[in-house]
Amino acid sequence: GYRDYRPSPLGGCWICENWVEVEIRWTPGLSSAVPQHEIEFAYFYLSLDNFAEACTMSKQQNGEFIGYRMLPPTHRSLDLVFQINDELVAAQNYAKAKLDKPLQIHIQKGADKKNDDEDEPLIASVDSVNSITPAHKAMERFMKAKGNALCILDDPTDRNKFVVRPRTSVQKARAKEVGWSFDKSVWAMYKIEDANAQDRCFHTDWKMVQPKVEKILRTAGCGDEEINVIKQHLKEANEYIRMIYKYYSSVNTTGNSVFGVTLNYYTTMLDAGIKEPHKVPRRTTDTIFIQAMLVHEQQKTALKVRNEKGLTRFQLMECLVRIAEQKFDPTKPGTLADVVKVYLQDIKEHGRQLLDDFNTTRRYCFCEEVDKVFRTNIEVLRTCFEGYAGRSISRPREYLTLQEWLLLMSETGAYDDNFASRDASVAFAYGMQWVLDDCASRRHMEMTFPEFLVAMGHLVRMRSGWAPELFAECCEEFFVGKLAPVADQLLESGNTPWLTKKQTGGTFESQLENMTKTIKQIFETNDDDGSGTLSKREFLNAFSSDSCVKLLSPFGIQSVHFKALFALLDADGSGQVEYHEVVEGFLHVVQRFKADERAFAWLRQTFYDADTDGSGELDLSELRSALCSAAAMEKLQRLGIGVDDVEQLLHKVDRDHSGTVSLDELLDGYVEIRDPEVALDSGTKLFLTELFHAADIDKSGTLTADEFMAVYHSPGVRSKMATMKLKFEPGELEEAIGVIFQASDDKQLTLPQFLEGMRQLKQTLLVRSLMNKTADPAKPGKKGKKPGQETIASVSQARGGRRLSTSGEDSVDSKRLGTASTSASSPR
Repeated sequence: GYRDYRPSPLGGCWICENWVEVEIRWTPGLSSAVPQHEIEFAYFYLSLDNFAEACTMSKQQNGEFIGYRMLPPTHRSLDLVFQINDELVAAQNYAKAKLDKPLQIHIQKGADKKNDDEDEPLIASVDSVNSITPAHKAMERFMKAKGNALCILDDPTDRNKFVVRPRTSVQKARAKEVGWSFDKSVWAMYKIEDANAQDRCFHTDWKMVQPKVEKILRTAGCGDEEINVIKQHLKEANEYIRMIYKYYSSVNTTGNSVFGVTLNYYTTMLDAGIKEPHKVPRRTTDTIFIQAMLVHEQQKTALKVRNEKGLTRFQLMECLVRIAEQKFDPTKPGTLADVVKVYLQDIKEHGRQLLDDFNTTRRYCFCEEVDKVFRTNIEVLRTCFEGYAGRSISRPREYLTLQEWLLLMSETGAYDDNFASRDASVAFAYGMQWVLDDCASRRHMEMTFPEFLVAMGHLVRMRSGWAPELFAECCEEFFVGKLAPVADQLLESGNTPWLTKKQTGGTFESQLENMTKTIKQIFETNDDDGSGTLSKREFLNAFSSDSCVKLLSPFGIQSVHFKALFALLDADGSGQVEYHEVVEGFLHVVQRFKADERAFAWLRQTFYDADTDGSGELDLSELRSALCSAAAMEKLQRLGIGVDDVEQLLHKVDRDHSGTVSLDELLDGYVEIRDPEVALDSGTKLFLTELFHAADIDKSGTLTADEFMAVYHSPGVRSKMATMKLKFEPGELEEAIGVIFQASDDKQLTLPQFLEGMRQLKQTLLVRSLMNKTADPAKPGKKGKKPGQETIASVSQARGGRRLSTSGEDSVDSKRLGTASTSASSPR
């Protein structure tokens, strides 16, 4: 609703502070139904100066009215009102919100009223306002180091006066790239193989295989020149041969075995990789396998590690040469080198398929959005790695063996319809960095933590439900649903005494706990009268101060509109907020910030992928293609953009009506359209949907409390709910049901109502957990409760059914509370 906008004291120069020129447009027929010929003049007003100044809009040749205004670099939305002739209106093509009560503004008089009494002001009212957010243009300007350090300002309360400010030392911002890069990601320590490493690997393998292969080739009549040609063919195909080896040597490997291509998978490889006209009889290929397994005298000293039943990498190369030699017919045109080239062409095609799948996984994994998921869950990942590294010898170790990796897969329940135990060893191998010589040591069987993180990406890619656009969600569901419970058990069991819970941020839950402690400290310090509540003055003084913002910034609280946050927290209008209300308010901000960070990362990548010409803009058809695929639509729904909202998003994003859309416009449109609440993750939502249908015995499409209680006591349901942060004691079931069913008068819930009730329960449990963990045992609790013993009912009652997401009047503010920076200046 409408708030009293009072100008804040200026703190410096509006150019030094990177205020930006913003263009405001009124387009007849689009902004409203008023035709062009009926508009005599137009102005616009902004909440920046409490709607005091009428900003002139000039009529263009195409009939549009355009005006300009310098605005501060804020993420807070500024309200905007248009004056069209003598009437105040809100445009249809800008974000729009309805007010609680009409807003009255002193408007500009038209030309036919110039001779009227100048002392008689013309006042008009409006019941809706538009909103704009100038922060994106400000960030672009800052990154390009634009703006001069002038120190003469116009006074926002009186545009006919000027204010002189002392010159402050302003260091010119240097234009530099900011944003995500692999070198700053969780995988930064993982070394990606380059062309030089590939050449070194080939020469290492050739050195091992050269004595036997040269003997074979010379027996077949090849001279030095032809041998060099064959060597070059092998070198050109080496990347694909090594990819084939990586897959077939690792698939279905178990226990303490070393990777090697066994006879069965060697045969499978030839069947898949060699085309029918070039195939060699099975008896012949079996004989070649045995011949290649025989170690040459010069090779024995170098073979320190090998699979006695499988081919090494260089022995696979020997097999391919021998197979080509078997098909060579000296009586026909062509040389043995020609036959080798044909066979290697088949192998390259098969290897390219495997390599494309391998690289596709990494392309979708090594990105900003997935990196954020890994960072959020890094403590869980590290705990699982350190807990299983050394598990087989009961002492800590810096690397994970294949046996320990397979044990982790089994105990986390990682296997599903797509990801079987035979694939787990492949994920292990795919995570390993390329090794120059895999026969010199067991290094290629010993996984470091950076390799573990990469292997996790390949593992998630192999599981059911994966889609490129949903990689981040699939990773988070696996980490939270599968790994986190195992990590908790490792920390609590005492079987791995070398593990200690990290105190450096770690999981998202531990970050929230640290944030709550900080909020509690700020709250108690600023509760001047010791009432246990903060007035609006106390709240703003406490949380708007630079020192407090600095304390809260590590938790993602950097650009919060604190006045709007207080208004939403103070649901009863008492002018006071309690501690639990403040905790929940900031919890909402951080959750929204976290969700928006992920969303912005995905939208940026989607935009860049679609912007094939690098122009920085997409036309609407390109954007529609990028956002309306089945996978992208599912992704948008997870981001809080419903199917019906996509068309609205496409309509809103082209704000300047240029026919093209910039990244800024896309991000702005997302913030305005998306659901301000942070929804349940898809894994939890899927489980609860299945739970609903299982409990709905009479198939009525609704769920009663009795039906829910019955299914809750079914085997496995409580433990599954606990892994999804829906854990409460059996004695608290009645209180939990009270939260779930509070939205229904007849105590019957449809599926959407049930999901919303469970979301509210999850939020209540989280608030309770944070309050209990940060309670001070030395201080008495309220209403007879001991400190740290908040119940579901007490927290729910304190919340009073209040929701931070609102509709209608407050939607603009609630949507933008704590929104992550949407600056489009991040490089590709």
